[in-house]
Amino acid sequence: MNNEDKILNLMEKMYVEFSNRFEAIDKRFEDIDRRFEDIDKRLDAMDQRLDAMDQRLDAMDKRLNSLENKVEENKQAIISLENKVDIKLTSLFDGYKQLNEQMERIEEKVDDLQMDVNHLSLKTIHNDNRMLEISRKFRQAK
Repeated sequence: MNNEDKILNLMEKMYVEFSNRFEAIDKRFEDIDRRFEDIDKRLDAMDQRLDAMDQRLDAMDKRLNSLENKVEENKQAIISLENKVDIKLTSLFDGYKQLNEQMERIEEKVDDLQMDVNHLSLKTIHNDNRMLEISRKFRQAK
């Protein structure tokens, strides 16, 4: 074997060895590519889930905003009712006080009238007795 054959033989061995190594590297890259594809699929699935969660959260936000609006409306309605009730209660209390004062005046008048009636009854009885006495004396004088 001459030098050229040795070099050619050595180059063939190197070529085979490099080819084997390149094939191994290609296989590794293919494995890495497959892994990245799997990761991409998982990330896509996670994106879809996150999108669905975002939609749900948006819907919940809308519902919460709606509830907050209703609560605010209810607060305003309650405040309005409280104000109306307060005005009406004040009016009722004023009316009650006026009626109570009027009742006290009427009771005083009734008491005064009762005293007058009692006084008149006593006078009537006294006058009846005097008339009976005068009538007796008139009959005796006849």
